[in-house]
Amino acid sequence: MPPKIISCIWCSKIAKKNSFQTKSWRNICTKGYQWIHQLIEERGSDLETEMLICGKCLAMLYKARKRRGTANGGASLSKRRKKIPKVTKQNDTLDNLINIEGFFGDGNDEEYCIWCLKYSTETVPLSAAERMSLLCDYKIYCSSNVRRCVNRCLEIPVQRTNEPTRLTAKQTISIINDLIDEVNRVKLMPIFLENDSVGSEEDFIAWTGWNLNQLMEMTSLIAPHMYKSKHRSPFAAVCMYWIKLKTNLSFRQIGTIFKIQTTEESIRKRVEDTFHMVSTHLYNALVPLHLGFHHISRTDALEHHTAYTKTFFGNNLSIIWDGTYIYTNKSKDHKLQQETYSGQKSRHLIKFMSIILPDGYVLDLIGPFKGKDNDAKISKAILDMNDNLSIICEPGDTQIVDRGFRDVAGVFEDLGFAVKMPGFLKQGEKQLTAEQANDTRVTTKTRWVVESFHSQFKKWRFFSERISQDYIAYIDILVRTVAASLNKWG
Repeated sequence: MPPKIISCIWCSKIAKKNSFQTKSWRNICTKGYQWIHQLIEERGSDLETEMLICGKCLAMLYKARKRRGTANGGASLSKRRKKIPKVTKQNDTLDNLINIEGFFGDGNDEEYCIWCLKYSTETVPLSAAERMSLLCDYKIYCSSNVRRCVNRCLEIPVQRTNEPTRLTAKQTISIINDLIDEVNRVKLMPIFLENDSVGSEEDFIAWTGWNLNQLMEMTSLIAPHMYKSKHRSPFAAVCMYWIKLKTNLSFRQIGTIFKIQTTEESIRKRVEDTFHMVSTHLYNALVPLHLGFHHISRTDALEHHTAYTKTFFGNNLSIIWDGTYIYTNKSKDHKLQQETYSGQKSRHLIKFMSIILPDGYVLDLIGPFKGKDNDAKISKAILDMNDNLSIICEPGDTQIVDRGFRDVAGVFEDLGFAVKMPGFLKQGEKQLTAEQANDTRVTTKTRWVVESFHSQFKKWRFFSERISQDYIAYIDILVRTVAASLNKWG
């Protein structure tokens, strides 16, 4: 005859051979365990003629019984039972609690970390928003006295399975009020917050182009120079600035995202003022240290060489030149129309000259220039009016350009620089010589980084779409700030 299988009435754990005869298992069929019988019936289970419970479940039930007894006047259930007539025994404290299916936690959680369930650790209290997040995201109920480890022990709380949530009327009212407060808070809460527990890193990158730590570092740079405002924090101001550049939304739309509480007429004006203020402070904080010929020495510039440029051009400094453009709306001013119109693109635009080191580091970004000017004319104008190139360049250094610079190649050579440019087919020729083809490949292999920079730069949609003439006066501040930011954090 097969042996009889013995299991725990509470957790259904099957007893190992002869283990039920030890102290770890108890027979709870006697009257002394009637309080456990009530809990079994509350769970919807039937009482059996022979009921065994494992030591782990028994200890857990005793502990829960003690906690509930303390929370309801300090007397245990066994002491209260003597004062209550048998006819009213069904009104016991456990029967008056509201059982919330699918949620865990009994509210006695001030002595341990609610995430890792460890005692004797240094803990801090949780905010109301964090408590509501536990309730909504992980189905864990916790009291207002709940605490968590200082070092943020876990990313996901330990899963509960045997800690059902039974709330008193007072606890139920409290949690409803907390939920109402949380809904009202979220209604007025901006999407992006410095201590955000909802938005992910991907959300910040998608909306601003930077992660949370980078945005916080930017905030620390400009916060001492900003005036305080009840409508936005310094962190929110930085987010407004980068959201404008990343998405090119209108100032009014950005005001809606950040829940600015003011009159309808003032929302756009407040966001626009914030945008210009952050633009000025970021420019002053970043550009002098991370962009321009003066911010880097020749020795540091040589550190930005790659294995290719060292192999192809030796240990001399190599600089890559290329122009980029930003489209503008057609102006009502006839003279401005003429200066911004590009016959090559058949559109109105303004140009900038990018000067890049071989690993993609932006040495400088100069402009704006007229849309009708070509790369050669712009480069000649830079050389004529700007002697900054001599700060880090020496005779024999290499200037890497494309075919659009053919008219200014002689100017570079007159200054003692070597010019590397893709080859041209002369009249009557059908293909380049082997030497010219190899030189062209070498040039293309090293100058692709400037095209990569332009692609990265125009991920901020403000620069890839048409801009209003209102921005032309200070477009150089915006462009150079983005370039300096890419040098520092890109």
